[in-house]
Amino acid sequence: REALEYLHEHGATKFAMLGGPENNSDAKERRDCFDTFLKDHKLRANADNYEPASFFLDASKEAEKLFSNNSDAEVFICANDILATYMYGELQKQNLTPGKDVSVVGFDDSDLCVTTYPSISSIRTDVTEVGKESYNLLRDAIEGKPPRKIACKSQFVIRDSVCHRDHKKQKLNYMDGEFYSAVKANVDIDAMSEVLMQGKKYFDVFATIDGTPEEKIPETVE
Repeated sequence: REALEYLHEHGATKFAMLGGPENNSDAKERRDCFDTFLKDHKLRANADNYEPASFFLDASKEAEKLFSNNSDAEVFICANDILATYMYGELQKQNLTPGKDVSVVGFDDSDLCVTTYPSISSIRTDVTEVGKESYNLLRDAIEGKPPRKIACKSQFVIRDSVCHRDHKKQKLNYMDGEFYSAVKANVDIDAMSEVLMQGKKYFDVFATIDGTPEEKIPETVE
């Protein structure tokens, strides 16, 4: 939602979304957020400004259809970074440049964002928090607690695919591509190390749980 609000505050009023599979829960949540945003701001909302696609298979036809139905769109939101690259391909066919003629936003903040030109603005999820919450959910399941839904923090990472960029907000994201990749790699390694350590704690417990007194099971990760 942060990305949508940011782009709207900078003047965008025509949005379209290249979404994920219709039977995927993550894709559904992202579409619900998109639809709610359009409704809240009384912006153009109809069946044509959303097109479902596979998260990982060729989505060029879906990108083509979405553009055909929304050739005047100022922003194309994509349900992941792979879909953003297919949107790039369609825009290139139309002689349009992301970040210059139209804004494109992905999701996941993967390495594609800094290896694609122009670099892709994306939604970054805190992988450390995801790891901790996953551990807590697994522990709840072991203890027989009812399932619950959680929401992890996310951040809108602004790069060159956005037409109106606030340079104060960009911070590290406007660095030289090679240097930024190194910084990002270090951050990811640190985050993933912590996730793996939390996972190891869980699996150590799981492997010995039959003979482990309850009080020795690790407490909820803070």
